[in-house]
Amino acid sequence: MLETHTPSCFSSQYVLLDNGKPCGKFQGRTFSSNIDVSLLKRYRLTFKHQGIFSSHYTLLDRGTGSVLAGAQSAGMFTSAWDLSLEVGDCKMVSAGFFSQGFYVEQRRKRLAEVNVSGGCSGTWYVRPYVEMPLTDQVMIGLVFHTILRRRRQRRNSST
Repeated sequence: MLETHTPSCFSSQYVLLDNGKPCGKFQGRTFSSNIDVSLLKRYRLTFKHQGIFSSHYTLLDRGTGSVLAGAQSAGMFTSAWDLSLEVGDCKMVSAGFFSQGFYVEQRRKRLAEVNVSGGCSGTWYVRPYVEMPLTDQVMIGLVFHTILRRRRQRRNSST
């Protein structure tokens, strides 16, 4: 299980834990929707927004420039996301009307769930139901992080 922790509720830096053990960190950029991710063993990634008016994101290996995963909103009137992961093409769908969480499904089989954890805004966990690479879990978590951030922005702008 991959989860995030933050030093305080006002911090923009998050520590990544894999089954309770630190495995990396991530922090958003000030004037960008890109996120820099550093995993242990010197694996450096970027969660990159692919355009100002798009909902298309990629997870890039900063060392090689190769694309490790991708995500795109499934449409204008849906909360679902299409994911391209190492385990294959998947869909991230809402866990229900009264839930903030999502399920990751492939051919109607649930591969993982992602949801908020704790009281601090922005902390979350990814619980895989099948064997899944850490980079896929990171991608799922960062897409969810983006969804949570957008919800907060909408809520704050409507007040």
